[in-house]
Order: sequence, then structure tokens, then C-alpha cells
Amino acid sequence: MRLLIIGSKEHSSELSTQIPERRLSEIKYTAHYESGFDVIIITHDAIHNLNIEPNSKSLFIFSSVTNTLSSIRTGYDIRYACGMNLLPGFVSMSVKELHADDQAFGQFNRFNAFLNWQVKRVPDIPGMVTLRVLSMIINEAAATIAEGTASVEDIDKGMMLGTNYPKGPLQWCDEIGAVYIVETLNNLFTYTSDSRYQAHPYLTQLARSGKTFYTSKIKEEAQS
Repeated sequence: MRLLIIGSKEHSSELSTQIPERRLSEIKYTAHYESGFDVIIITHDAIHNLNIEPNSKSLFIFSSVTNTLSSIRTGYDIRYACGMNLLPGFVSMSVKELHADDQAFGQFNRFNAFLNWQVKRVPDIPGMVTLRVLSMIINEAAATIAEGTASVEDIDKGMMLGTNYPKGPLQWCDEIGAVYIVETLNNLFTYTSDSRYQAHPYLTQLARSGKTFYTSKIKEEAQS
């Protein structure tokens, strides 16, 4: 099985932790598309402007799920494509969410004999399941901060103690990246026309700044 991983060194390295050590020598890492591979995983930072050969028979796994797979693969003439939630903070989850049609899922199962990942097929909706729910929680937490009702630390501590979360939603947002949370919310709003998915201005501001909840002074400014 010839596997190509396209993306930045940082994100490719994180993904490699989920690949059996005995298989690591069979993988090539690159920042650009190359032909001749059975499976190509494209990390979330590399999904645009790939020069993919027409009618490629490789299995493409797009790891960005902030939008639907049908939208992400638009413009690429490929036979087999899957969407899988491999964003930061989700890569190491014991069960990985996957969207694929039956043909692509058959190809994935042949590839998965190589990795032995446990997957759950889900509908083709922005954010799939876990990211969709988490994005809404983070959005509400951002609104709470902007209102001055609670601090970043208080929200995370409250969610961990009150709901037994393994980590606070704002810490999780910092690990994933606020930009991906906002992308998910914006795409859900476009997909559903439901106003509950509109990203809060404070969260949008944070994403545009490239900062995080725990390192940004925006949180103090929002409360002043």
C-alpha cells in the first residue's frame, strides 16, 4: 500500500502518530500532489489548489470537515473520495468520523487493513457530528465571554467539573484553531440557513487575529 500525506510538516507529523510504526517506512510526506499512490491523505491546511491529475484512481481522504465533502472535492476529477475528521484535537480519537459513498467506502476498507482505524460513517454535513456540536458549544462560550458573564478559565473549569468533559471547550478550541470553528459555523449556516449557527463576532474576531482564548488579550478587552 503506497500512502502519500499532503500537508505541512506539523500536521503530517500529528497524523503519523496514528499509523502503525511498522508501516511508517511506506509513507511519503509532501506539500504537493504526486501521482502513483494508492491512497492520498490531504490535511486541512492543503486542500486548495492541488494539481490533481484527471480521473485519478487513488483514494483521496480529505481531513478537513469544516464543509461538506461534495463542496471540498468540487473542481477535482477523482473517482474515490472520503471526508474524515482529522483536524487537530480529533486525530487521536479512538473512533474517527468518516463520510464516503459506497464505492469510496469499499476502497477505504481495503486501505484500512493497513491502518486498522475504527471509523463511524456519518452524513455529509459541515462539521460531521462531533465538530458540529463542539462548534456550537464554543460559540456560546465565546458569547458568554463577550458579555462579561464568565472568564475563559471559569467556563472551562465549569464544563470539566459540571459535565465531566476531558478538557474545556475553549482549551479544545485553541487546540483545533478558532479559524476552523468559525469555518464550520459559517458553512453550517449556509447549509441550513439556521441563525443558531451564526458565528459570534467575538469568536470571528479571535479567528481573524490568529490568537487563542488563553493567549489573547482580546478576552480582557471584551470584558472591559
